[in-house]
Amino acid sequence: MTYVLGILLFGGLIWYFGIYAERKKTKKVRKQLLSGEKSYIVHWTYDKDFDFAEFQASDNGLRLFKKKLSNVKEVYICNDGILLGEDLYFSWKKYAKFNELVITMDDPPCIFFHIEYQVGESKNIVKFSIPIPPERELEAVSVLDHLVGTVRYEY
Repeated sequence: MTYVLGILLFGGLIWYFGIYAERKKTKKVRKQLLSGEKSYIVHWTYDKDFDFAEFQASDNGLRLFKKKLSNVKEVYICNDGILLGEDLYFSWKKYAKFNELVITMDDPPCIFFHIEYQVGESKNIVKFSIPIPPERELEAVSVLDHLVGTVRYEY
């Protein structure tokens, strides 16, 4: 019994500190962006009744965050990652490569990210779409041009 409790406690601590570290990193990046310490490629905002979660496929890497995604009203796309609202930051600085990075022909059009993170034998795939606000399509093209030159890309 104590063995099982020990495993549960250890697993809980790992989970807690993993989530805590992720939140801390996200808050730090957001603070850097708002203060001007960190640069970004584009900053897009969405209407108050816009549901960001609606644009995510059911099998994408953000499905665990569906409730938080509904609250996303702004996106910062940077050289090394993307900040979704106040809660989620995905970095592609380390161990990441784009398997696909395209503008979709959806309504509205989206930037579709397919990112693979690999460390040793461990591989994690994240797919998500960032809706392009009206009349910002040229900015989206410049984002793709910029990121393809910055991030490892699999052809």
